[in-house]
Amino acid sequence: AVFHEPMCRPLWSLVTSVGIALQWCLVVVWQLGTLLLWVPWSIFYWGYLFWSRLVVSGFLTVVGTCWRLQRWVCGEQRPPVQVVVVGGGFAGTVAARSIAETALLRGIPARVTLIDMKTFFEYTPAVLRAMVDPKEVSSILLPLSDTALRQSGVTVLQGRVCSVDPEVQAVQYQSCGSKDKALVAPYDVLLLTHGTPYAAPRIRDWRSLTVSQREDALAAEHSLLRRAECIVVAGGGATGVELAADLATVLPKDRGHSRRVCLVTSSPRLLACLPPAASTYAEHWLRRHG
Repeated sequence: AVFHEPMCRPLWSLVTSVGIALQWCLVVVWQLGTLLLWVPWSIFYWGYLFWSRLVVSGFLTVVGTCWRLQRWVCGEQRPPVQVVVVGGGFAGTVAARSIAETALLRGIPARVTLIDMKTFFEYTPAVLRAMVDPKEVSSILLPLSDTALRQSGVTVLQGRVCSVDPEVQAVQYQSCGSKDKALVAPYDVLLLTHGTPYAAPRIRDWRSLTVSQREDALAAEHSLLRRAECIVVAGGGATGVELAADLATVLPKDRGHSRRVCLVTSSPRLLACLPPAASTYAEHWLRRHG
């Protein structure tokens, strides 16, 4: 009742304000103290975790290296795993390189051998465009000796595989351009990635074993296409539509020379694997370009 008197109200307000201020000061001091203690502790904790893991990892690496060195000195080194990859396309080159690099990183002795008839890697999705535009030929052919296979430790052999004997685990192959007896490549693991030939024999000339021979074959196909008066493309899928468009727009025409490009398909519409809107657009575009 005394503090409710008019003369005591300012005093009560002052006491309340001072109490609240002291309370907030205590809260701030407590939070700062907690923060100052938490930051050094966090730095110490995470530093301890980092250095402990680093030390353990280094220790295990040294122990593993000494163990392999001891086996090598004592003559207990196991023979390398013989891996033979037949075919130098996408699957063969990627598989051979991945196996060689993985074995090297894990300390597994391995000998990876890739056998292919040709001496180059060909980017097959762009073959049709290279037939239409000769300037693209150099960008789709890459000698296997210039790839990362040799840097990865892969042995590249040019030859034609004659037979595979699963019982003795050996591949017989004959060097291209040589009439000597077949050579033998033993294996522990065999990967057959030779692929399949094209349905049209002209697209892939299997007699082209070197880059220069393949360039000559594509140049000959380009010359035939350029002199043709009517070119029929059989198939209205993505490949056929792309080839027809390149023939109509990219293939150069000699002065005074006319050329017809006909696209034949058994499907009710072009690009049957795509929505109808894409088929309609492709058909209108092709008709607009002749």
